[in-house]
Amino acid sequence: MTNSCQTKYFNFFGLVFDNAFYFHNGNKMSKIPLSFVKSVKIFKGRELKINLFLLLISTVLILFYFFFNNNNNTFQSDCIATTIITPLLLTSFLYKKYFYEIVLVTKDYNPILLNVSIEFRNDAEQIVSQISKKITEDNNEKIAS
Repeated sequence: MTNSCQTKYFNFFGLVFDNAFYFHNGNKMSKIPLSFVKSVKIFKGRELKINLFLLLISTVLILFYFFFNNNNNTFQSDCIATTIITPLLLTSFLYKKYFYEIVLVTKDYNPILLNVSIEFRNDAEQIVSQISKKITEDNNEKIAS
């Protein structure tokens, strides 16, 4: 084998060679030459579906309570409404769930997104650091030439 085909690093997300990165794209492996990669990063985003759902439910409950209460402002109905609506409203603001993606940006600014499950976040960080190190090594060699 030649030096350009040596495997530098591999894990769940793909293989890093001297000159290319092979990654899982669905059920197949895709290849991108490292000379075409401008940058690679891990993006951490927040999923807001559950937050918006809980906010919607608490808002609907507040509206039902005020419109259908018919001026029966009893202490018991106020306590029941408060104990149901307040936790839902607080949970909608405090609940946090994150997702991770590997973002490869090519030289022509086309992003390639790879979804990362939370269990494999450390593997994703390792492969991103290996690709980044290889990209900087290649850039330093080009500058030195």
